[in-house]
Amino acid sequence: MALVTAPTNGYHNGVDGVQDTLYHCMKDYKHGPNSRMSITFNSSKGLTNAPGQNNCFLNSAVQVLWHLDAFRRSFRLLSGHSCMGNACIFCALKVMFTQFQYSDKQVLPPDTLRQALSETFQNQQRFQMGFMDDAAECFENILTRMHNHIASEESEDSCTAPHCIPHRKFSMSVSEQVVCGSCRAKSEPFTFNEMVFYVSTGALVLRSYVAVSIGLVWESAKSGSQHIRDVVNCIGTTLNLEELFHSTPASGSEGGRDAPPLTPLHLVGVVCYYGKHYSTFFFHSKVHEWIYFDDASVKQISPSWSKVCEKLCKGRHQPLLLLYMNPNTEAVDVTTAPKYSTMAPGYEWKNEEHNEPNSLLKNSVPDVESYHHQQLPRRVPSEPPSTRLDKRLE
Repeated sequence: MALVTAPTNGYHNGVDGVQDTLYHCMKDYKHGPNSRMSITFNSSKGLTNAPGQNNCFLNSAVQVLWHLDAFRRSFRLLSGHSCMGNACIFCALKVMFTQFQYSDKQVLPPDTLRQALSETFQNQQRFQMGFMDDAAECFENILTRMHNHIASEESEDSCTAPHCIPHRKFSMSVSEQVVCGSCRAKSEPFTFNEMVFYVSTGALVLRSYVAVSIGLVWESAKSGSQHIRDVVNCIGTTLNLEELFHSTPASGSEGGRDAPPLTPLHLVGVVCYYGKHYSTFFFHSKVHEWIYFDDASVKQISPSWSKVCEKLCKGRHQPLLLLYMNPNTEAVDVTTAPKYSTMAPGYEWKNEEHNEPNSLLKNSVPDVESYHHQQLPRRVPSEPPSTRLDKRLE
């Protein structure tokens, strides 16, 4: 497969790309009560995947991050970070989320994030431009990299930063043991943290958070329709960790006394695979309906999970990543989060005119009015919109 560089749609790389992209997002926004932006469903946008780009795995991961309340509500509160220039996933994701929030376009290019991923994992030859990769691993690596941007002073294996979204919302501390079937003797527990729990036997969760990501391991990339139907029929819309693991904090495992009661988690997202292509089903928390995302195509399915199951089985979609979330989740505590952005050692913006990140991403974008007045006064009209933007997703 040849390496194909995705088009940038007229946006420049580096600092200028960040500013131009955010500017175009706001330029495309139409003010007034009749704007299409006032339609709740329009916050769910498609993402481009032109021939040769192979963006489907990234598009699925981005749709998951945007529609996961646990991530989105916290990420919008963060601005300061350790910037890694052209390899900065934090900056690139801010651009993507700004486009989702403010752009009037119904199909958006994921080019900024695709390029940042390619730069970040160039040495490992993962997520490179034009090449297919794994959607679940992409989602997992974005979360892990986000820790490096916002809590780099903390160890990845034992991060306690209150503002670290990956560790406060997604990471699980898991301990695995081998149990003898005859004498019931147990091996020493092997404890580790992971963002995505790949289903295995003999697992013991020591601590869990508001979102659980479960990866399903398939023996074949072309499973039969009956096998797919059997697996789909096993997927429940609620998840009780006590039923999934041998022991949990609420059932008396280590540290259980300080752990809050475990709330059943609700199924909100499914990333699936068919014919070397990834797509995503996600439950929209505002319209209360399942939405199907297949790159640029966005379709409302039904409020009923059974309709999703029918589509999965008829299309022979193999579920690869299940996302369960606590419906009562709140944003992380950002009092300890970095207030300013600094360039990480060894990184830079590869741009002739600039060598540090633009101030656009040093502050979050709380609403349309402040963005107009404070961020781009020379490019965006200073007159505030006549009506506030209807925030489809809080």
